[in-house]
Amino acid sequence: MQAELLDLLRYVQGIHREFIATVEPVAAQEPSTWERWSGKDNLAHVVYWLNWRVKQLDATLNKDDVGTPVFDNNRDYNREIYDSYRDTPWSAIRAQWEIAYPRLLEQITKLTDAQLTESGAAAWLNNGTMWPRLVSMCYSHPLAHFNGYYIEHDMADRARRLQEEMRDRFDTFADGELRAVGIYDLACIYAKTGLTDQALTLLPSAFAIDGSLREWAPNDPDLVSLRELIDFQALTTAH
Repeated sequence: MQAELLDLLRYVQGIHREFIATVEPVAAQEPSTWERWSGKDNLAHVVYWLNWRVKQLDATLNKDDVGTPVFDNNRDYNREIYDSYRDTPWSAIRAQWEIAYPRLLEQITKLTDAQLTESGAAAWLNNGTMWPRLVSMCYSHPLAHFNGYYIEHDMADRARRLQEEMRDRFDTFADGELRAVGIYDLACIYAKTGLTDQALTLLPSAFAIDGSLREWAPNDPDLVSLRELIDFQALTTAH
């Protein structure tokens, strides 16, 4: 697992760098509001959680417990992160990323396969498993933010390409354990970028692997463009 995870996350490092290179020319003057995040805001959000993973892995390696972030109101944690970085310059946020991501990779080289694969291997996991948390925090979660930015800035083709690559990688990573996530998230990107037929074609495969996605789909804001379609309604009510 360690070697496979490192290979994936080194590839993902390139996705982060691609986003940074895209945003950097406009980062200093791009408008920023809570309702519409700038490129800086998106990277800052990713960096915040990346720094937390670094702290948590340090705690794991040192046999300590750092816990998880605590917010006054869980519904507003995105807003609290946004506000905390609002006045931080782009150069400082990028510098944090340049330190944190290599540090994360270094930490993973020190983890055993047991720590990566056994549930509850660290206190901060709350009986969960480490490797899916790392993949989510470094890949799935940042990509959702990066692709949201790309779609808002007329780069939907790039968002689709990156999501298709994630689907392809998840098809085999960890013996396909994340295959349903890869398919479903690609369907979401297709739905958000006007490729309705492609989205509807993918969803049955995701539902067949993970039935809980069928229950979530009618409430998923990424699929709002499909909600009134008879075909989508039939897919999400079928058993």
